[in-house]
Amino acid sequence: MQPKRHGSSSNSQGGRTHNLIPDLNEEPPASEDQFENLSRQIPKVFHPYILNISLQDVEPDGNCGFRPVALGLGLTKDDWPIIRSDLVLHLESHQEQYRWIFGTRGYNNIYRIVRSA
Repeated sequence: MQPKRHGSSSNSQGGRTHNLIPDLNEEPPASEDQFENLSRQIPKVFHPYILNISLQDVEPDGNCGFRPVALGLGLTKDDWPIIRSDLVLHLESHQEQYRWIFGTRGYNNIYRIVRSA
């Protein structure tokens, strides 16, 4: 399944793509204060890989782990069921590896949580 893309873009010199029209359905970029508050919840080891302009807060509704992944892949935050479904399929198809890493009990617990989310 191809991710949905938003906004309008055009090729410019050097083959780079720039958004010409902002997507009005997306939340505005996080302010510095929002970034500072949210970044405290993220381990510092990940901070070099986070752009504060792309940081968005999502609803804490039990699906908040899937919503940011959907956004990061170019989907909307409401496309979280696709991410959850893909993760369930991945866990099922790589069951042997995950049982080796987490043990049978650990894998079963992770699978149960993801499956019922």
